[in-house]
Amino acid sequence: MRMLLLALVIVASVGSHAQEGSCATLTAKTPEVLRRFLEEQRSSRQSPCLTLVIKKLGQIHDVDAIPLLVGYLDYMDPKTAPLSNGGATVWPSYPAVSALFQIGKPAANELLSAIQAGRSAELRANSTKAYMYIYRDNLSLGIQALKSAELQATTEDERRRLSAARQELTNHCKARGEKEAEACRAAAAV
Repeated sequence: MRMLLLALVIVASVGSHAQEGSCATLTAKTPEVLRRFLEEQRSSRQSPCLTLVIKKLGQIHDVDAIPLLVGYLDYMDPKTAPLSNGGATVWPSYPAVSALFQIGKPAANELLSAIQAGRSAELRANSTKAYMYIYRDNLSLGIQALKSAELQATTEDERRRLSAARQELTNHCKARGEKEAEACRAAAAV
């Protein structure tokens, strides 16, 4: 029995390394090829290379990939998914959050749109995280943009979502000291 288990572990390990090798070949391609790959995987999301491709687009700061990456904000790295028994050994990781953070402020408007009208609660929550990370050094600017979008929103649902995101940034601001908390309060009041 031990030999059978050892054999299965070896086969799984070899398969995993082979997948990583083919993914490394893919991530060496041009940004256009990487974006096309994400477009092709949009509905199935089955490729073991998705996480690496998403990370690569963030590392190379591919501004043209922003809309695609926003669409992947609800994609969880399968290696961090909950176990079949409902438990977990690691925190869930959403690679598009980090990729958009790496791209930075050029992603802010697309993230605002996703916060306002994203198709799922998870996508909207991860949009808020990425947005907050982008504005981490000056949360009051991010709050001001959220407030402005909230005032221009056309539906009550959109206003509510933007307000919730603004409140989340404001809460993070409070933990940073009185000066920054005051700047955040002022930005929210505009």
